[in-house]
Amino acid sequence: MTVHSHINSKEIEQAARDRLQERGVSIRDIADVVYLMQHPYHSSLTIDDCIESVDRVLEKREIQHAILVGVELDVLAEKELLSEPLQSLIAKDEGLFWSR
Repeated sequence: MTVHSHINSKEIEQAARDRLQERGVSIRDIADVVYLMQHPYHSSLTIDDCIESVDRVLEKREIQHAILVGVELDVLAEKELLSEPLQSLIAKDEGLFWSR
């Protein structure tokens, strides 16, 4: 396993976006959820506003790290490589994790 001493922030952002795409999650999918949840409170909100917001949020380092860790946990859970109770928690809690 290669450990990089410095990873460019754009590389991390792209890796997070790639992992989402690999898992079948598009920016539009996330924007649709944002729209569904926020439109009742902001009637002038458009799906384009949501897409733009999701894109901006994905530029944030904390979000990138959360995505990368979350996807990695999801992959490990699918392979049943996590210890209990984390394995069951991630494998069965579809409301919080996107495990299949």
